[in-house]
Amino acid sequence: MDKIIFDKQQLQFISETISCSSFTYKNWGDDSLLDLRCYIRNYYRDLQQGECAFCKNDLSIVAVGNAHVEHIVPKSIYPKFMFEPKNLCVICADCNQIKRDQEVTRNIPNTLKKPYVKYPRSSKPFLIVHPHFDVWDDYLVKFNGFYVGKDDHKDRKGSFTIYACGLNRKLAKFGYEKEIYSDDDLMEAARQLIESDNLITKLNALTNLKKIINNE
Repeated sequence: MDKIIFDKQQLQFISETISCSSFTYKNWGDDSLLDLRCYIRNYYRDLQQGECAFCKNDLSIVAVGNAHVEHIVPKSIYPKFMFEPKNLCVICADCNQIKRDQEVTRNIPNTLKKPYVKYPRSSKPFLIVHPHFDVWDDYLVKFNGFYVGKDDHKDRKGSFTIYACGLNRKLAKFGYEKEIYSDDDLMEAARQLIESDNLITKLNALTNLKKIINNE
């Protein structure tokens, strides 16, 4: 994923902001940073094609309520990385709330394996699936709304991301019900798609095929 590029004026503003002795990570939501947050949000929302970087659910395309700027390495643990372009992405309201609650209670997981003076430039130092360095599908799979980590990787990034972002929050609240589809269901949907002359029937058959193939 391409990192955001700040212009000269934005870089000067960031420099002046972090040089202020009273500025801490808790000031991230200040009105003075509103324009910068908006710029970051719009950039990554477009780059991520409207998907949350962690759960891959839809972001709001226009409103800000379901598109929050995220610090991949927590700003409360590493405030020096608060404006680092590769530490920024956009996440949904639920992922944001879970991580915010962790930050407030000081239980937020550290996403780095060890302390770093400079921001890492590769995937290896991170415990979490990093939007800039990792391919999400290499570490996670979403099945019927349930997230599973592909833990054939030694670093178990998939499982850590599920834990850190509470990805299985729907499962925890409502439980898991798998809708079973048989081969007969698949053949019938395919038959209707191919043989029917009715447009509505074809559309319904196509929808059913997608559900069966995607295990929805």
